[in-house]
Amino acid sequence: LDPTRLVTYAANIGNVYKGVNSVVDVRGWNYYIGKGETLDGYHKEHPEQPNIGSEQASTLCTRGEYFNNAERCYMASYDENAPAWGATAEYWWKIFAERPWMSGGFVWTGFDYHGEPTPYKWPAVVSQFGIMDLCGFPKDDYYYYKSWWTHETVLHILPHWNWKGKEGQPVDVRVFSNCDEVELFLNGMSQGKKKMEPNSHLRWQVSYAPGVLLAKGFKKGKQVIVSQVETTGEPVSFRIVKEAVPLAPKDENISIYTITAVDKKGRVVPTANAKCEFKVSPGAEIIGVGNGDPSSHDPEKANWCRLFNGYCQVIVKNGELLPLK
Repeated sequence: LDPTRLVTYAANIGNVYKGVNSVVDVRGWNYYIGKGETLDGYHKEHPEQPNIGSEQASTLCTRGEYFNNAERCYMASYDENAPAWGATAEYWWKIFAERPWMSGGFVWTGFDYHGEPTPYKWPAVVSQFGIMDLCGFPKDDYYYYKSWWTHETVLHILPHWNWKGKEGQPVDVRVFSNCDEVELFLNGMSQGKKKMEPNSHLRWQVSYAPGVLLAKGFKKGKQVIVSQVETTGEPVSFRIVKEAVPLAPKDENISIYTITAVDKKGRVVPTANAKCEFKVSPGAEIIGVGNGDPSSHDPEKANWCRLFNGYCQVIVKNGELLPLK
């Protein structure tokens, strides 16, 4: 209807030109990229047609979980799980990044969303494709994309370091970063320095001991960033952070609060799952609560919410959230 604009189409097929792909200006790719050879074959036969990833990834991961758990419907957050038709973040992006004639791609999805629980069904009620969970809390893959899609220096360690009962057992440690090299330390002892390949990640097997897991990032031989995760104590209180809401309607007073459980040193406890009860200022209304748990059946409009792996969220209209006990 608008001849001044190019037309594209999200093609859920591979190297097929006949039909709609032969008439659109830009070929869209929904999955079906193989190991890159499908893209290469199509481009070789139709070199003048631009290509874009109209829907890619559908990576499966649950924020703060590091083992697949069918009983709880959780997926490990190591960027290793995807449905048969999808791909991990690193898998699809490496293929696209190595082909300069590919115009990038769109990730399914930015956020988790209600419906399409995959690979688990009921009692799972939320998809797990998001770069962020249902509340907008970043998953680990968020930092993979940030490493290679921004110019900001990134150094992210996973998993958390609260593994009581696993002392002496190996823990799979990953680093998402855009540094040239990263050196990992456990309680001051080096676990080795590794070189980062573009669009990749780094991995160590570390025998668990409580304390501090620290990474140093280097660019051109110079240390430029330090990041760490550490073993926390038990949760003793809640921390409330009021978030900015730049897209809230001007005629509505909307406030979003992030609630975390912290230990006596003020550190977020990444395994905390306590229940929070909320009170608001006179005249205020709680219009939403959540925690990002993909199999939660708790109400999403209530005066309470459970933490999920250390975090939950409450949205308040026309007032303020009062301090929690």
